[in-house]
Amino acid sequence: MTTNETKKRRRNSVVLQGSILALAAVVVRLIGLIYRIPLTNTLTDEGAGLYGTAFTVYMMFLMVSSYGLPAAISKLVAAKLAVGKAREAHAIFKASLWFGLVSGTVFSIILWVFAGDFANLIKSPASTEAIMALAPAVFVFSILAVFRGYFQGMNSMVPTAISQIFEQILNATFSLILGSILVKESFAKGAAGGTMGTGIGAFAALIFMVFVYSITRNRIIYKRIKKDTHEFKPLSMLHYWHVLIRTAFPIIVGTAVLQLTGLIDLMMVQSSLQHNGLTETIANEYYGVYAMKVKVLIRLPITIASALGAASVPSITESLVQKNYDDIKEKIRMAVKTTLVVVIPSAIGLTVMAKPIIEMLFDQQNLDIGAKALQWGTVAIVLFSISTLTIGILQGLDKLKTQAIICLIGMGAKVVLNWLFLYVFNWQLNGVVMSDNIFALLLVSMNMYVINKVIHTRVNIITDMIKPIIASVVMGLITYIIYILLKVLVGTNDIPTLLAILFGGITYIIVIIKIKTLSEYEIMQFPKGASMVRLFKQFNLL
Repeated sequence: MTTNETKKRRRNSVVLQGSILALAAVVVRLIGLIYRIPLTNTLTDEGAGLYGTAFTVYMMFLMVSSYGLPAAISKLVAAKLAVGKAREAHAIFKASLWFGLVSGTVFSIILWVFAGDFANLIKSPASTEAIMALAPAVFVFSILAVFRGYFQGMNSMVPTAISQIFEQILNATFSLILGSILVKESFAKGAAGGTMGTGIGAFAALIFMVFVYSITRNRIIYKRIKKDTHEFKPLSMLHYWHVLIRTAFPIIVGTAVLQLTGLIDLMMVQSSLQHNGLTETIANEYYGVYAMKVKVLIRLPITIASALGAASVPSITESLVQKNYDDIKEKIRMAVKTTLVVVIPSAIGLTVMAKPIIEMLFDQQNLDIGAKALQWGTVAIVLFSISTLTIGILQGLDKLKTQAIICLIGMGAKVVLNWLFLYVFNWQLNGVVMSDNIFALLLVSMNMYVINKVIHTRVNIITDMIKPIIASVVMGLITYIIYILLKVLVGTNDIPTLLAILFGGITYIIVIIKIKTLSEYEIMQFPKGASMVRLFKQFNLL
């Protein structure tokens, strides 16, 4: 391999590492989708609404207590390792563990003690038990986040990826078992049972990460520390906490603001539906459709961008410390291009097949309402994917405060848009989905403006956007035609839907390769890229 090729491969490591996380994230989302289908059907839309309500409150606490930690820790660790300061990187990790322990304990207790108050605040008192059942998970995730951030800072995404899959498998298993048992007593207890699996899965993931750390400590970490020749004077834990908070706070503000919009949606959707004449039960059902059907399907492709964004933080930080701006531009370009190639066909596919997919996966309750809301929300797949990715890029570029300010501005706009679409126009679920679209568009516009000012990078409109759109439109037409023809022949929905999606996916791959959206070298950057290249060449696609 030439020196130039080695540099290119190093530049595109964000795609490789991001792809590892992305594959794990897709598996996690698929497991989540698979188990939430029977869980939603078991709880019905009313119980699912309580489950979704509790989860929205829980995610807000998770954001504040621990979601900023992996990005902050990975950024700090990557910056130290980039200049060979392995001892200081490990000192940051140990101090972060104590920080996670303290913050996790505090926020877990708050969520447990005030669960009823939060439930009343969002006008869903029946969700109190489900919120309480999630409180222990906040504590576990705060410690788990530290381990994941440390390994990501070492540019090692495999431990995080495996732990996420392991976590979700146990989460799915226990959520289904406990939800199915407890729903016999009431919808509220069934929702609480469904949320208990979250903490169990997180605890299992934590045990796995501790095990990985124990076997890599002597083999890799301490060896790296022994090679560290830099002068190192241990500082107090409070000093490292100060550095961690200073780094994490803008990240936490940004991520918490994004999650806070989910809480705002919950409060405004429930309130507006009841304001416009629906009962609390029906309002819970409608929110259940939005949270457990529409958002679950929309979030699946967005996980690709989330993974690439997480991988971008340490990778771009390393290049920034080394002042290697060409590397940064290449990493940003590849991350954006990879995201668009995945999420554009996902958006068009869900638009075309919204009703058949929801009918195949869930019960027939509120089918038309869910399908229409999903169609309105598919634009958000592309926009939220790019906004999520660009948030990670801004964090890597050390624009943490700017990213937080952008998110705050976006949240203010979200409140206004919700009020307009939900209360004034009374668009119900379609209204909250439309406000999501505009909110995400604002974030993308502001994020890209800042990134372009800092690093002067540009998206190749033809290769990165137009070509995926062309391939996706062709895929959408083929998918819909095959579905209609097979439904006429078979007479049912499920088999035509599955076969149409399969042939549509194959069509997209063929078109995307034939119109040269991805080069052979770019395909090689993905996991098993060499195998994919050989396969494509066998079918004369490359």
